[in-house]
Amino acid sequence: MINSRQLILLLLCVTAGLALVSCQAQDRERSNPAFDRHRLFGDGIPDNSPVICRVGDLAITERDLELRLEEMRESEQVRYDNPDGRRLLLKKMVEETLLAHAGYEHELYNDAEVTRKLIANRRILMADAMLHIGLLKDREPSLDEIREYYLAHREQYINQGIMQARHIACATEDDADRAYERLIHGEGRQALFPYVAGDLSINEKTRRTGGDLGWFNKGGFIPMIPESKVFIAAIWDFDIGLQPPIEVNGRWHVVEVLRRDYARPMTLDEAEFRVKQEMMPLFQDQIIKAFLAEQSGTVGVTYFGNYRPGEGKSDRELFERAFHAQDPSRKQALYELLIEDYPESELVDDSLFMLGDLAREGLQDIRLADNYFRRLLKEFPDSEYADDTRYILDNLHNPRLRTPTGGEELQR
Repeated sequence: MINSRQLILLLLCVTAGLALVSCQAQDRERSNPAFDRHRLFGDGIPDNSPVICRVGDLAITERDLELRLEEMRESEQVRYDNPDGRRLLLKKMVEETLLAHAGYEHELYNDAEVTRKLIANRRILMADAMLHIGLLKDREPSLDEIREYYLAHREQYINQGIMQARHIACATEDDADRAYERLIHGEGRQALFPYVAGDLSINEKTRRTGGDLGWFNKGGFIPMIPESKVFIAAIWDFDIGLQPPIEVNGRWHVVEVLRRDYARPMTLDEAEFRVKQEMMPLFQDQIIKAFLAEQSGTVGVTYFGNYRPGEGKSDRELFERAFHAQDPSRKQALYELLIEDYPESELVDDSLFMLGDLAREGLQDIRLADNYFRRLLKEFPDSEYADDTRYILDNLHNPRLRTPTGGEELQR
């Protein structure tokens, strides 16, 4: 049994050990340039570039100046990214140094507002660094994951097709008929499209190109044509060859379709970059959530009072509140709170299904709806909502699909 003298010695040893650990942590911080009060520029990497200014004992180098320039917004960089601008920037750095050192001398880091901002900036910076350097840097989906996403969303990756055409713009139908007849029945060079366009077209821009409009797609535009989307829609289904005059937006046009590539599904090679870009947010979100779940379990996180899981409400109470909530954002927040705070609840698949339908109907966000529905199938393949969810996913891009009231209606 430990006597009082042994207990006192034990406590002294523990206190000394804690003090040593604290001092070591402080020493590590002091040895890190990021926490050195006398180090105001640079990135901690050894710097052998020429010294361009000294402010007391502080040396400012060429590399310090370049890094300071990189810190600025692009709109600011324009002013300083030249020889004269760099001299102005160096003067600015000198002013920052004088002010910062004076702030330290006046111990302004003890001011509550300054302390709060220093703490907040450090927290935000380190959390952001962990996200983008510790977790997400160089993390990309594998080819198998890209292929899986592509196959699941194949209906979104369609090459819309392109066509090449030329035209002659006329003010009246008679002028357009005259141009058309000349193209059909004219002789020699005077019947060639570029010559007819040069003589009769009232579009100054396309007349200089012999009427050529270049290549365009159905959803695109033609810079040389006013209200070109309407024009493209009017001629898109024309066959290859010369067409009779057509009126579009008060002008008459003689159009010849030269070539076209028809709409077709994109191959994985064609769609890979776009697929990667579109799946990246969900891919990164899964990495972050997995890490946070692991850390929460390792470190231990406990909420108290009204901050307990579900705002102190049961999973059933949360579901009822979400179901009856009128505001879509509030409804979404409550369902997500249930999923987050009660991951083992039997209502998680119900909530995912309701979130998917809310995203599709209330929020008009098809991509978000797709994520909710696919997550439901992935995590709950045997859910009572599985068949309904598969049906909805198959028809998610069908504008006639409306909110189902049950499995029988879905089958109809």
